[in-house]
Amino acid sequence: MPDFQTLHDRAMTDINFRRSLVSDPAGALASAGIEPTAEVLSALKEAMDAFVALGAKLSPGLDVPENIS
Repeated sequence: MPDFQTLHDRAMTDINFRRSLVSDPAGALASAGIEPTAEVLSALKEAMDAFVALGAKLSPGLDVPENIS
C-alpha cells in the first residue's frame, strides 16, 4: 500500500492527480492504491481545508477552488 510520501509526491508532481483530489477524492485515492475509507477521506478533507486556511492567512485574497470543502 502506498504511504503518505508517495501520495504527497504524486500530488506535487501530477496536476491532474491534484485536480482529482479536489473533484473526486475517493477516486483519486483509489487510483493511487489507497482505500478511500471514511476515515481517510475525512483526514484528507481536514488536511486540504487546513492548507487552504494557511494559504488565506499567508496570502489574503488568494483565489482557491470553491469545491475544496
